[in-house]
Amino acid sequence: MHLRDINIKDMQLIFDWANDDEVRQNAINKNKIIWEEHKEWISKKILNPNSQIFILQDEEKTIGQIRFDKTKAHFEIDYSIDKRYRGLGYGHKILCLGIQKLNQKVRNVLPIKALVQENNIASKKIFKNAKFIESGQQLYNGMKYIVYMLKPKANTYIILSSKKWNSNILIYLKNAFPWHNWIMIDNKDNFTLEQLDKVNPHTIFIPHWSLIIPSKIYSKYNCIVFHMTDLPYGRGGSPLQNLIERGYKKTKVSALKVIKEIDAGDIFLKKELNLFGTAEEIFIRANTLIETMIFEIVTFDLKPKPQEGNVVYFKRRTPEMSKIDENLQEIEKLYDHIRMLDAEGYPKAYLETNFFKFEFTRAALKTNETIITDVRIIKK
Repeated sequence: MHLRDINIKDMQLIFDWANDDEVRQNAINKNKIIWEEHKEWISKKILNPNSQIFILQDEEKTIGQIRFDKTKAHFEIDYSIDKRYRGLGYGHKILCLGIQKLNQKVRNVLPIKALVQENNIASKKIFKNAKFIESGQQLYNGMKYIVYMLKPKANTYIILSSKKWNSNILIYLKNAFPWHNWIMIDNKDNFTLEQLDKVNPHTIFIPHWSLIIPSKIYSKYNCIVFHMTDLPYGRGGSPLQNLIERGYKKTKVSALKVIKEIDAGDIFLKKELNLFGTAEEIFIRANTLIETMIFEIVTFDLKPKPQEGNVVYFKRRTPEMSKIDENLQEIEKLYDHIRMLDAEGYPKAYLETNFFKFEFTRAALKTNETIITDVRIIKK
């Protein structure tokens, strides 16, 4: 789901939406729109730098439009949803995505103003859920409209990770939310309560961190960790290796609140992840997925829900468990053992003799009888 800029090919679509009976009923000008006037209006709007119009796409479906018109004091907002998709939650999504898109494009520092007809219960709820504040009333053509205002606010967010493949998350989020302050912490010396108090973060996002989060930190600040299982299945350590060892070909990344019990916090959302390739390739794909998850958490102000299902615990692996079992007979399991450990910072799959250690990386399963792999030989 995403917003795109309007173009001249959308003229008929916008015209049809604007003349929808329910849209006209809730509009200030309740008269039907005339085609010739619409053509002139939309042509000017597309060229006007003080007007931003976006179309919401959900895969191949065209859901609705949202418009922001700049005045000296604020932006005025207007949106509508295709009648086929009303009542499905798209109103909240187009509003939140629209605000994010506006702030990204124009680095907005002005308040956003909405006028909602007094009896339009659905729209009033949508604006309230998006943190708009009721700020008065106005009369137009004898109808009462509620004024809602949203003042831009800059928050500080922290990305906590010890892995280099998570560094791109910071670049993506700075581009998506340039009005917020984004900070990367990649070592434990900088992750202290004293350091955090200096920046007072709204949320700490944790894509990859092997250390326990101190209770004095998660008790004070909202901490969200990303775990590579469909929780509550797979609580505990080494989730990727435990999944591959059990034969899983895909999983879900769970975004959850950090609490005292490991991986037991409420869930913000989950996204599916394929488990093909090396561990590092999987982590890189997960990185892109986590970017999207953080985007949704921030944009839609998602609230967590309790975990559901049977709890299954994973045990953290030790370096000694990287040794290849001499009795292993299935070539695919050998391939899985090599690839699941092939990432920076992980003890590689190995065999050893009395005098040498053989470490295996970059494995490729060519046939049912052949694995091609790099080998590093270390003299003991």
